[in-house]
Amino acid sequence: MGKIGDSRAEEFLLEVLEKDLNVSVRIWAGYALGKMNNQKGVEYLISSLKNVDEEDIKNIIKFLGKVGSKKAINPLIKLLKNQKGKYRVYASMALEEIGDSKAIEPLISAGRSLELVKFGDKAVEPLISLLGHKKLNKRIFAAETLALIGSTNAIGPIKGALWSSTGAKERDFRIALIKALENIGTEEAIKIVKKYEKKHPYYF
Repeated sequence: MGKIGDSRAEEFLLEVLEKDLNVSVRIWAGYALGKMNNQKGVEYLISSLKNVDEEDIKNIIKFLGKVGSKKAINPLIKLLKNQKGKYRVYASMALEEIGDSKAIEPLISAGRSLELVKFGDKAVEPLISLLGHKKLNKRIFAAETLALIGSTNAIGPIKGALWSSTGAKERDFRIALIKALENIGTEEAIKIVKKYEKKHPYYF
């Protein structure tokens, strides 16, 4: 119904939103209104996150992603940041679908590599800064995510991190950095890999 776009459909959906006794029906009405750029629908979906059952919450999160309203970004980030929450994956996917850069840092903090790929070069700079993090798992995450994004902007920082990495404990980090360069795949990136492997044949 949300694609009809005329005033009669909108009036009908608003009535459903206010009067229908079935919460799932009201959620669908909110989604349809959201797709028609009616903010009452978006506001209803957001407010309903607090007082509906688990399955309805999952549907609301998916609908907020499909509607793409920026009003949904903060509530979705809040769900993403909840370490004990059941809905972090759904929230990260919705934030990816909305595609606003405000979600990049929270997605990095939550370790959501796949959702970060959509942001491309916008996500590269904060990931590069993570290559020098004191925690090894954070550095590996950054390298693996940069490999998925495949941006040439990351070549220099990856090279620097690779050549400065030492010790057996950082083996997985170096492997991730090598894979990132291979995935970027430019002549420059491959030259760096070959040069490093020639000088450090046993880096694995």
